Amino acid sequence: MKISVIVPTFNAERTIEKCLNALKKQTYKNFEVIVVDGSSTDNTVKVIEGKFDAKLKRWRSSGPGEKRNVGAKMAKGEILLFLDSDLALCKDGVKELVKVFEKVDADGITGTPFTPKDSGTLDYIVGLDYEYRFEKMGESFVDVAATTIFAIKKKVFFKIGGFDVRFKRATGEDWDFSAKMRKKGFTIFHTQKVKGYHYTAERVCPYLKKQYHHAKYRVEHAMEHKQTADQYTKPYMIIQSFLWLLMLFFIFSPPLFILIFLITILWNMPEAIELYRRTGDARLLLLIPLSSVRSIYWLAGAIVGFIELLGGRKD
Repeated sequence: MKISVIVPTFNAERTIEKCLNALKKQTYKNFEVIVVDGSSTDNTVKVIEGKFDAKLKRWRSSGPGEKRNVGAKMAKGEILLFLDSDLALCKDGVKELVKVFEKVDADGITGTPFTPKDSGTLDYIVGLDYEYRFEKMGESFVDVAATTIFAIKKKVFFKIGGFDVRFKRATGEDWDFSAKMRKKGFTIFHTQKVKGYHYTAERVCPYLKKQYHHAKYRVEHAMEHKQTADQYTKPYMIIQSFLWLLMLFFIFSPPLFILIFLITILWNMPEAIELYRRTGDARLLLLIPLSSVRSIYWLAGAIVGFIELLGGRKD
């Protein structure tokens, strides 16, 4: 079984070497690597050229979905494996992927990202939170696939029509693609056997801005695909955001207002405590205030997304 690994890049000089070095160390050898660069302005291309056995396609500045589509058209493998440029696949990753495809009757397979222990504080908190949600999916068929690690049969990919190119940033093109898979009757299987280390480089303001845009898109997604929650985005995550809105109705009732406020800011305490118990790292308790602030950005994004959707409908 030949695999085509496709990595979209844009200003990825910090992580692309880790990503491609990990692919060089794979125990399974029947695969090719295709990198599609979206007009990077840093040294991404220089890092790749002459150092790695990868097909490099220079492309216009575009969203990750469009770059994945370009890579898919170049691919010779029967399976397309999409990786983010900040993901270093474990050495048996491709081998385990082939095993899962041979064992499970699935059209797409999504893997599990892990967080490096030497990550910065924000990266570590966000990464463990991300990892925790993937872990809860278990080893089973799911309704969503994140393209951090995502493989799909090439013939299925083209039957769906590839990723929607209107996404100029990574705010939901994979969720949209997953919904289209389900609508056409194709299946997605999540496995923890295909894994890799996710080298994010988050900063507080850009991270919160990204969460705002994710929430804004999810309103459109809910209207188009009739789906608000999934096996990654649990209902309790959505509820936390709307508790802030609920507080406004009790602003003249201080006891209830304070009670709802405390519930809202402590909403993610069970997850934070569980992660702290597992790792012994007190930094993870910062997930409690981070998730509270993040939920405000989710609420703001959802409100703006809904207003823009109504405005679009009026046009």
